[in-house]
Amino acid sequence: EVPIRNKTVLNAWQSSYFYSCFHERDQLNESNVLNTSQSFQFIHSNDKKHFNDSGFHWFAVQLSESVLIGSVTVKGSEVFSDAEMFRSSAGIEIWTSNSEEQLFSGNHCNSKNMSKQFNKYLSSWKRCGVTTNRSMSSTRNGLYMVDCLAEVRYLLLRRNVSLSFSARDYGYLSVSDLTLQTVRLGEAVDFPKALEDQRSLKSGMKISDNIVGFGLTF
Repeated sequence: EVPIRNKTVLNAWQSSYFYSCFHERDQLNESNVLNTSQSFQFIHSNDKKHFNDSGFHWFAVQLSESVLIGSVTVKGSEVFSDAEMFRSSAGIEIWTSNSEEQLFSGNHCNSKNMSKQFNKYLSSWKRCGVTTNRSMSSTRNGLYMVDCLAEVRYLLLRRNVSLSFSARDYGYLSVSDLTLQTVRLGEAVDFPKALEDQRSLKSGMKISDNIVGFGLTF
C-alpha cells in the first residue's frame, strides 16, 4: 500500500480547504490530522457555494515516483454523527495519470485554476470510478474502494457540488484517509485474483459500482 502523505508526494493542490492545507502541513500537523478525533481534517474542502471551481471541489497529488496500483481506497469522515456529513466522502470521482507533463501548477491551497488545467491535459487522465454509497445510511469508518489497474504518477479526486443535495448536505469534499493499493507486475496479469486478495484484507468495505476498463500502458 501507498498512503497519501507528504513524504510520498512531490506536490499537492486543492481548490479550497476548511481546516488546513495538505501541501503546507509539517510532519506533526499531518500526524495530528490522522488522529481519529481529527481525521475529518485530512482533506476537507470549504463549502460548495463560494469555493468550488467549475462546479467541483478538487484535490490532486503528484507522487514522488510512479507506482502500479490495483485500486484506490477512500476513507470516509468518521467523527461526524450526521450521516449527511459522512456522505461528503461519497460521489467522489477518482482519476489517475502517468503523464510526465506537469499537469498542475500554481496555488497549492486555494487554486481556482484546476478545472482549466485538467481540461488542458484531459487526454492524459483516466477515470477509474466513483465512491458510491450503496445504502443511503452510511456508518462510521466506511471505506470506499475503487478498482483501478494503472500506473500512477498523478492522483485526482473531485466531487461535483453543482448537483442537487439535501438541505443538510453542505457540498463538501471530505476524506479521512487516502491509500493506493499496489500490485506487482505479475499480479497485473491476473488482475481479478489480485483484487480478490486485496478485498480479503478489508472488512466492511464498500466497493464502487463504477468501474471502467483497465487499459494499462507501459
